[in-house]
Amino acid sequence: MRKLFERYEGSFNRALSGVVDLEEVVSLYAPEFIGAAPGGVMTGKNDDKFALAMAEGYARYRTIGMKDMHLREVRISPIDDLHCLAHVGWTATYARWDQPDVAIDFEVQYFVRTLEGEPKVFGWVTGDEETLLREHGILGPPDGLRTYKRTATYTEDSIPAGLLKDHATKEGTWGLIHVEQGKLRFLVTDDRRPLIERILTPETDPGLVEPTILHHVEPLGQVRFHVEFLQRDEMPSPI
Repeated sequence: MRKLFERYEGSFNRALSGVVDLEEVVSLYAPEFIGAAPGGVMTGKNDDKFALAMAEGYARYRTIGMKDMHLREVRISPIDDLHCLAHVGWTATYARWDQPDVAIDFEVQYFVRTLEGEPKVFGWVTGDEETLLREHGILGPPDGLRTYKRTATYTEDSIPAGLLKDHATKEGTWGLIHVEQGKLRFLVTDDRRPLIERILTPETDPGLVEPTILHHVEPLGQVRFHVEFLQRDEMPSPI
């Protein structure tokens, strides 16, 4: 059972480095599964849609600064000869923009079924990950920022040429890219960060622009979006 989650750890960390082996990832799961979290309960199948969701999940973790995932412990509660509940402790390390890296411990409960001698995950129960990450300053810009400017709403036809090529904000200036309609590709290309590519929509979190970090956007068909700029309260607003 520990080897199963060591494989999970390895595939996760390779994905964080940008090498996503979806065949390896989906091989860890049973053909059907159930998942539960504070937001609700869902069921699904181990198909192409699931593989795509996993790839998007890894991209999001890279975007918010996850550097690695470490397997701390695995405790097993047998259910019967074929099934067990695995209590798995993880430690995730995140880079934060203006503070030291932070290591966050959390636990996930996995339901595992042994199929033809090989264990497969068929369910999991997670805690409130969003709240935990916000408490550690991972999601969203740092505390103490204020909005000082907002651009006009751009479309695929009116987007300034400068936004389509690598550019950066000044030291101390953050940006939030809000998509109002359609889809926008957001790429972080700075050598100081792993390559990040996100598809922003009205349903996703805004694209977060760090000070001095190179990035650009690409419209994917018809789109409407604007950029919100933030600074710390003690900084004077530029003219």
